[in-house]
Amino acid sequence: MRKSWIVIGGMLLCSGCESTTSADAPPRQNSAPRNSEPAPTNTNTAAGDPVVARIGSVTVTKDQLYKPLVEAHGLSTLLNIVQLEMTRQEAAAARITISPGDMAAEEKRTLDRMFKDQGAEESQYAMLLNQFLERRNMGRGEWNMLMETNATLRKVVEPRARTSIKDEQLETAYKQLYGEKVQVRHIECSNLQEIGEAKRRLAAGEKFEDVARDMSRNARTAPLGGEVRAFTRNSGYPASFTDTAFALKNKGDISDPVQAENGYHLIQLTERIAPKVIKFEDVKASIREDLEEGLIQSFQQELRQQLSERASRQLQIVDPSLKQQYADEQSRRQQQIRDRDEIRKELERQREKAATQQAIPDLPPAPSDAPATQPKP
Repeated sequence: MRKSWIVIGGMLLCSGCESTTSADAPPRQNSAPRNSEPAPTNTNTAAGDPVVARIGSVTVTKDQLYKPLVEAHGLSTLLNIVQLEMTRQEAAAARITISPGDMAAEEKRTLDRMFKDQGAEESQYAMLLNQFLERRNMGRGEWNMLMETNATLRKVVEPRARTSIKDEQLETAYKQLYGEKVQVRHIECSNLQEIGEAKRRLAAGEKFEDVARDMSRNARTAPLGGEVRAFTRNSGYPASFTDTAFALKNKGDISDPVQAENGYHLIQLTERIAPKVIKFEDVKASIREDLEEGLIQSFQQELRQQLSERASRQLQIVDPSLKQQYADEQSRRQQQIRDRDEIRKELERQREKAATQQAIPDLPPAPSDAPATQPKP
């Protein structure tokens, strides 16, 4: 955690007794009061640069304190302040105010998401938050700004989220949560030649999950042996994939090749899960609450992105150090985007090359123009 170092020390006082003078000696002019402070001797103090601390005759000015703080954390703090102020403007336009209770509720929700799933008790949240802030080199002030920003964004988008939930969405979510489910494995291939090779290996007695690990093009499910978590008919998967999975009757059945999105799939049924016997009306309120929370988070992110884009167009940084930091950060992010694009393009090139090599059979070697070696007599 970033620490604020505070200079603690007593002011150096003049020591020794005042010298004795004779009665005829003239009085000293402009004599300093007993125990007065010596005049500061720091020649670095510029006119108009306020002193923030002294230690003996040396002073520390605001400018001396400001520069290293700006270099270390200035840009992140500035951008947090900009985001917060823009969020406040959105709230003011919507005539929304944020109370301490809103802030506390937002922090509670955030800490629950961060630590509750790890099995932590609420009494441990303060300690865990301190550890988190220390790891992130983040101060309490920045955390509080983040909580106010999130609480404000939430109150701005909440009305939109509440009016966006329709009864048909609740019924669809109910079916997704409590309807019949299937558990399957799949092997995703780029073309029918690869599908043919996968079917040949399965027919030879290899396990479906082993072939999936070796051949599936799906980077997420291949390491799991092609396993897909249980899903309902309203899961959001492509209709061809879902219909084929639910058409399988018995555990271990394998489908014919099915095309879905940009690939071909073999699907194996591993389990069929009966629907849960729960009435829609009994869970309707909790389903609405879950859907609203999901929409709120989605709308929050959408609004945050809009404010970020607006700030990138309008923000003018005057301080030279902060201005350079901002330019460097923009360049770094642009480079990251270019790097990601290059990685994606390279992966696509490799995928296309592999698919082409599988689709086009190898040609026999060209005949040599050199004459055949004659046998020795």
